[in-house]
Amino acid sequence: MNQGQFEAITSRLDRIIELMEAQHKLAQASMAAVQEAGDGLSDSVTPTTPKPAAKKGKEKKHE
Repeated sequence: MNQGQFEAITSRLDRIIELMEAQHKLAQASMAAVQEAGDGLSDSVTPTTPKPAAKKGKEKKHE
């Protein structure tokens, strides 16, 4: 490997690291926003028991 190849590889790796750090920051901000939205909803939402889904039409029996 010559000096030019080495520099190209390290440059690409540096860029990958920058992108991964940006992705990590975005994920943290996204999780914080979801948490904040969830905190606001928890007081206004009352837990309910799910109702069974209504059956549509008659079910066909397989013979």
